Amino acid sequence: MVKVLRFMFKRFKYCYLLLFCWLSFAAQAQTAAMFEFGTGFQGDEWMNYDAGIAFGYSVIKGESLNKGVSLTGFVGVKVQKFPLVSQASLREDEDKFNGLTTNLWNFPIFMGLRSAFNVFEVKKGTGNYIGVFPECRLYFSPFLPRKIDYLEHQEYPEPDIVRSIKGERMSQWANGFGGGIYYGNLNRAFLALKFETNSIDLFESLRPLDYKNDVFGKQARQYIISLSLYAII
Repeated sequence: MVKVLRFMFKRFKYCYLLLFCWLSFAAQAQTAAMFEFGTGFQGDEWMNYDAGIAFGYSVIKGESLNKGVSLTGFVGVKVQKFPLVSQASLREDEDKFNGLTTNLWNFPIFMGLRSAFNVFEVKKGTGNYIGVFPECRLYFSPFLPRKIDYLEHQEYPEPDIVRSIKGERMSQWANGFGGGIYYGNLNRAFLALKFETNSIDLFESLRPLDYKNDVFGKQARQYIISLSLYAII
């Protein structure tokens, strides 16, 4: 019986320790929101836009540092749109393929960490700083784009025919990292200019299709530049 009580006491002791750590974290954490909008490219294809929204917690480490350093963990979702408009000269047979006109959409879910560091105060006493930050992310795309539409040229007077082909349905994991500069207050809100590179391969399910693969190029990373608004809510 004594052994049982000792065992239960140890278990409860660890539970109280975990609870104490959680309360300490919650006492310093602040709920944060982030909105971003940008553009970029993958291979030879330019992205029309890349927009996302995320929510998380900003952890402030200690009273002496609460104006200079923050660490934010977040989860969110973004939307990417690639408008593909390819030239006939990209294909071996210009008479057969007359152009690809398809908007490819991707909706990756992501989680990540951002650490921000104040560099200098813009004007003394205002609380607004210029700073820098690194960031890393893990992406999951539940459904990659797998369908393309193109025009097949017909001999005059026959009209061109719109063709559609579909690839394999698949999902994808990817990683990303980047960083940039920001202006504002870490405990209220700031604007950030960020450069990111990630391994999202939007065309993975499309390359095996019976189509001229040069339009999608070889597997390549995405490069994105974006402007984001970060705020404590």
